[in-house]
Amino acid sequence: MDFVKLGIEFLIIFLLILTFYYFFSIRKYKKDNNFIPTEVSLIIAKNKLDIKKIDVYKMIKTVCLLTSIILAVSTTLMIYLSSNILVSILVGVSLSLVLAIIVYGFIGNSYKKREKKTK
Repeated sequence: MDFVKLGIEFLIIFLLILTFYYFFSIRKYKKDNNFIPTEVSLIIAKNKLDIKKIDVYKMIKTVCLLTSIILAVSTTLMIYLSSNILVSILVGVSLSLVLAIIVYGFIGNSYKKREKKTK
């Protein structure tokens, strides 16, 4: 496996997904401050965060960046596991879910700690 080719493909996929998130999440929040993406809403609800005490814009940017990394890793692995399409999709979806649960948990915990510091 050529690691340079793998890195370039990962970077291209990552930048495409990040661009998509920029236009449909970050820019949309800039125009309408009442819009909060679903991922951020789930993190806020699960960790019972107070929106007034956290920087929602910064949280949206963090979630978009990390979600782009998760999806790029999963997509890159799906491309290289393409011997069987069903196995490839199963691995990609399950990996995306596991990584999202872990990463969103870390994000929620870090913002919960920041919220406690601002009290």
